Amino acid sequence: MAGSDVVAVVLALVAVGGPVAGLRLLARRVRRHGAAGGYSLMGPFDELWHPAAVAARLEVQVQDERQEPLPSPGDRLV
Repeated sequence: MAGSDVVAVVLALVAVGGPVAGLRLLARRVRRHGAAGGYSLMGPFDELWHPAAVAARLEVQVQDERQEPLPSPGDRLV
């Protein structure tokens, strides 16, 4: 291999491997610190490669948004 061939192979590896490594690091950080804030960036990738996690996350989000019913004005149980 000539010197220019080695440089071309190294540049190709960096061009492909760099973004892949960056996405893996970002995914690890989002999973450790929770999906809030990072989900908008990693959401499409999660939906493609791990749809069960997306479904579970959506279910948890729906349950978190539910509110307890307020007691009636004359309710003595409260």
